[in-house]
Amino acid sequence: MKMHTLLSFLVFTLPLSVAACNKEPPKPAAPAVTTVPAAEQPAAATGAVPTPPAGVAEHGAAPGAAPVAGPGALPPNHPPMEPAAEVAIGDFPAADMTIGDLNAKAKDMDGKVVSVRGIVVKVNRGILDRNWLHVQDKSGKVVITTKGEANKGAKVVIKGTVAINQDIGAGYKYDVLLKDSEVTVEDAGSAPAPAAAPAAAPAPAAPVAPAAHP
Repeated sequence: MKMHTLLSFLVFTLPLSVAACNKEPPKPAAPAVTTVPAAEQPAAATGAVPTPPAGVAEHGAAPGAAPVAGPGALPPNHPPMEPAAEVAIGDFPAADMTIGDLNAKAKDMDGKVVSVRGIVVKVNRGILDRNWLHVQDKSGKVVITTKGEANKGAKVVIKGTVAINQDIGAGYKYDVLLKDSEVTVEDAGSAPAPAAAPAAAPAPAAPVAPAAHP
């Protein structure tokens, strides 16, 4: 009787134990995902340079601001600088001395008045209330200041005061200048023709009165 009861108990409990062993353990719950509103999300770093605020140009300069003059820059409202002309330098006698001798002996002649002869190869007018001529012969070149006039290519005699180590600003320095010079034009050379005046704009047509209605 006890044996029969034990067998009956095993018959009923064994399937329950096997089913319990085959049952999968419960999976952990997935973590909750918190969504951040788009307005609160930080901007992604892209490496792009931020756009400057309105009214500020590149390099931080305000639109329309005058450029800052750097080393060698011309001062505001400075007349344009003309390039040197390619002109033939012929043979001609010197005045008091050649330009090469003037440059070589300038230290001993500082403050003295001297005359040289040469060809004008460059003209810059109206700078510091003077005209600046570059005059050249076969021995050298010198810059002179004058209120006189001469065009490129002219052969001239220059009589002026020797001045050495002149710094006029804006990066312009001269070892030798002939200042406040008198200019005598001996040969005008082939001066460039003046630019043609622009054509006048045509006058506007007179308005036509409408015809009378019949």
